Amino acid sequence: RARAEKLFQLTPTKNAQALPKLSRLIEMEGDAAAGKQVFLKTGQCAKCHQAQGEGKAVGPDLSQIGTKLARSAIFEAILYPSAAISHNFETYLVQLESGQSLAGVLVNENDQQIQLRDAEGILRTLDRAEVERLERSTVSLMPANLHEAITTQELLDLVDYLTTLKRPAK
Repeated sequence: RARAEKLFQLTPTKNAQALPKLSRLIEMEGDAAAGKQVFLKTGQCAKCHQAQGEGKAVGPDLSQIGTKLARSAIFEAILYPSAAISHNFETYLVQLESGQSLAGVLVNENDQQIQLRDAEGILRTLDRAEVERLERSTVSLMPANLHEAITTQELLDLVDYLTTLKRPAK
């Protein structure tokens, strides 16, 4: 375990501080009200996720995440997004005949077209005849280093906010 922790250390947070171990983070407290602001602005979560009707619908809707995941699992989902990717939110990689590469969540496909929603929320419709290769990726569309854009306290605040989300927006 000690060797693994040395090999797989997370990069520092926004203020160049080392992120505490997960076991320590779980014991620490945050402020849910401040966490909502992290979700909407600082942490950039709302660029891809909705919660209570706010944000974009690229990744899973988090409006009920507090009923689905324990606090420790929310930390893991943020820090290690590729460890468990929600069904229907897998990233697909597309190689076009033109040489262009695209990545996004597969929204729809039929014999004529493929539709992908990219990380910016843009829906792209591709002619199937232009697609050279389509494959599912094992890497999440959610970046693995989001904790670098926030402080440890902001991460704690964000997780405490997410644990309060227990019902859909009205």
